[in-house]
Amino acid sequence: MAVVNSIAERIEGTRIIIKTALIRNNKMAKDIEERKIMHSNTFYAKQAKTDRLKLSDLWRLDDMLHFTDEEILKMFGRERRGWLNWCT
Repeated sequence: MAVVNSIAERIEGTRIIIKTALIRNNKMAKDIEERKIMHSNTFYAKQAKTDRLKLSDLWRLDDMLHFTDEEILKMFGRERRGWLNWCT
């Protein structure tokens, strides 16, 4: 697995992953608030600056948005590459 070189890349990637998961699951900030994950204004602030997200926030969002394994690896700075790339 390749490590993401920059924290800025990881932060931007996390923001994109969260937006993609929201669209994929047809959810909005009000749905996050209804599930009592976090207040919608807090979500917007944390989504704008994902370095404010805590691990517990991500796990609670995962319960609702069901991130894929690839998305989780990208959020934590690792990217799964093909089997041949891993071996070399």
